[in-house]
Amino acid sequence: MNHPRRSVYRSFVRSTARALFGARRADRWLARSNEHLGGHAPLTVASDLRGAERVLAELTRSKSK
Repeated sequence: MNHPRRSVYRSFVRSTARALFGARRADRWLARSNEHLGGHAPLTVASDLRGAERVLAELTRSKSK
């Protein structure tokens, strides 16, 4: 069984990405592995608070490019 907070962190990251990039681009970005996140997909990393922080930092970095 998933921990209830995991879905909260992932939902927050997904909502933030969609607000910044738009739904289609955000979904692609969230599913793709990322070298700054250890080669993992962002939604995999965002299963806890620290992971969500890392993903949001990378999301901000990607948006500023």
